[in-house]
Amino acid sequence: MALIGRKMRKYLDKIKKLVKTGLFHIMGATSINKIIAFLSSIILVKIISKYSYGIFSSAFNVFSIAILFNGFGISSATLFFASDKEEELTRRATYKFAIRYGFAINAIISLGIFCYACWAPLGIEETRPYILSLACMPMIYFFTDYFAIVLRTRKENKRYALLLNVNSVSYLVLASVGSWLYGIAGTIAGRYISYLITAVMGFIFTRQFVPMRKTGSVDAERRKKILKYAFFSGGVTALNTILYRIDIFLISALVADAPLLATYKVAALVPENLNFIPASVLVVFLPLFIEHSENKQWVVKNARKLFIAMAALCGTISLLMFCFAGVAIRLLWGEQYMDGVPVFRVLAVSFFFLGTFRSTSTNILQALGKVKFNLYVSIIAAISNFVLDYFFIKQYGIMGAAVATLLVTVIASVMSFPYLLKSLSNIDKEHKGEKPAVQEQAEILEET
Repeated sequence: MALIGRKMRKYLDKIKKLVKTGLFHIMGATSINKIIAFLSSIILVKIISKYSYGIFSSAFNVFSIAILFNGFGISSATLFFASDKEEELTRRATYKFAIRYGFAINAIISLGIFCYACWAPLGIEETRPYILSLACMPMIYFFTDYFAIVLRTRKENKRYALLLNVNSVSYLVLASVGSWLYGIAGTIAGRYISYLITAVMGFIFTRQFVPMRKTGSVDAERRKKILKYAFFSGGVTALNTILYRIDIFLISALVADAPLLATYKVAALVPENLNFIPASVLVVFLPLFIEHSENKQWVVKNARKLFIAMAALCGTISLLMFCFAGVAIRLLWGEQYMDGVPVFRVLAVSFFFLGTFRSTSTNILQALGKVKFNLYVSIIAAISNFVLDYFFIKQYGIMGAAVATLLVTVIASVMSFPYLLKSLSNIDKEHKGEKPAVQEQAEILEET
């Protein structure tokens, strides 16, 4: 009994230490954020017709594709170059450069959406005014994302969690009321207001860290390094996340059937939204892998543990989704969407490969500085996805889109995982002079 008591105390101590690192704050906030976003989609489907939901999905998908290039990687670069390894003045100069560069990029993205809405040929013509109404959203979105990244670099995990929760709750309330009163237009208005609220709140949380007037500027050499990292990591992030977006885009263009598009969107909602679970784990541990990127023993040991944990977690979730696909769709969206069950099951299998191998490999490689390889893999995956989608959708409709997504996820995993193993074997320097806070987090992760 005494031995059991000592083990229990040991595990409780580990949990307390993990709480201090912010693991549960970030995972809890991300979970709440995704659950509320998921609830918002369920409410939206219940309020508007299947046809209208198809129109909204097609229009908002244009914004979703564009915003994948948010700041063109400056958020990832800020996380990397403004970590607590840097001097405080250098960190603040990085913040200053990031907000100016990122906002300029998103202004260009907004202009691109405007031009697309005005002049591009669309498969479903009814989406044009709604795409146009989304043109300004990337500029507001950038500030929300920027302030969240600053909080992460400062390890202000409680405030980071609160920021995510306020954004998701405000969107749930405002978008639901908006869609009930004004349909699709009200939903879009609710999204705008929720981003504005979060941006103001983020500014209040971070104003002590990012005083712009008295902050110096980054030198030319450092600026070059930041932009290079941003280019590669931004490209990787965008191309890794674009799978479902390309599916929606090509279904809209090739099939041009709003109800069928709505079916695919509903079938993809659960697998896509559950990606937050592996993403939450990686959000917490990526900074630790960055800090220990030169410590071969630490990285290899913890990478092995991370892969085992992700395989068990994602395998269980994938199996449950596959087995209960019909029950989930019937309960959440009703009989009119039951034609999406086969698509749901294929995407459930894709979830396992994406969460276990693709995302984990990509994040660890990013921590090791292998962003160029990640970009190459992502380019190959994106091109493969587009080509396979084009032919499979023309031949098999929405089922073809799901199979293409699965195949591309497997291809990317097969490319990334072996290269990660090779990269781990080539780490030959031991990390020296760990900072106390980082060392404590490292010990916690090792024990866990």
